[in-house]
Amino acid sequence: MRVTIEYFDKDDAIQAMNAGSWESVLWEVDQHLRAMVRHPVGGEQFEFADNLRAKIAGEMEDKGVRWSL
Repeated sequence: MRVTIEYFDKDDAIQAMNAGSWESVLWEVDQHLRAMVRHPVGGEQFEFADNLRAKIAGEMEDKGVRWSL
C-alpha cells in the first residue's frame, strides 16, 4: 500500500516525520516506570510510577494509539 501525505507547513511535516521517535521515547519512559513499579524503592515511588503509567495508557487509548515496538 502506498500513502501520500502533503504538508503545506514545513514544521508540520518535520513533526510528522519525528512521530516514530516520540513513540520510542514514550516507550522507554514507560519501561522505566514499569521497572519502578516492579522493583519499588518506596511506597511513594510505586504509587507515582503506577499512576503515571495508567495516565499514559489512558491517554494513548483515548487517542487510539497502540505500541508498535
